[in-house]
Amino acid sequence: MRSRQLPPVLLVVSFLLAAAAVLCWLQFQEWRRQKEALAAAKQVLLASERKLAMLQGQRLIGEKLAAELEMLTRLLPEEPAEGRLLLDLQAGADLSGMTLLQISYGEHIDRQGYREIPLELQLEGKYSCLLAFLDYLRLSERAVRLQELRINERQQQGNFAISIKASTFFQP
Repeated sequence: MRSRQLPPVLLVVSFLLAAAAVLCWLQFQEWRRQKEALAAAKQVLLASERKLAMLQGQRLIGEKLAAELEMLTRLLPEEPAEGRLLLDLQAGADLSGMTLLQISYGEHIDRQGYREIPLELQLEGKYSCLLAFLDYLRLSERAVRLQELRINERQQQGNFAISIKASTFFQP
């Protein structure tokens, strides 16, 4: 009896089907690895985007702090510059309609990280002019702290005699 043998075409087709199945399985495995790699890359991207947003926020904070430091440096000069301060106070008095009668400086006081210059101003003018002068000091390029303000009425022209004790600062 003759054993039945598969025709060679059937053998080739079976081999090709098995090879195609193996190739499909390998392709599927590669697709799963790529899908996992893509998910991991998306996670890294999201983390990087969060970190970038945080760094951009930090940069904005740094820019704001730099601008504030620049402003504070202008308010707290490196030298006493009392001559310039006198000119600024005189200009403020003139602009506000006040008369600056006298300015006297006290001894510099050492503070932690800066020095204080006590000063006393004697002015004369109307109440509305005093408000304008105080507004000028508030907007001044230099930090000025008022400690005492005294107003005495004068008989002439409704003006007041004004005494201001204040301090200004510098950073040596």
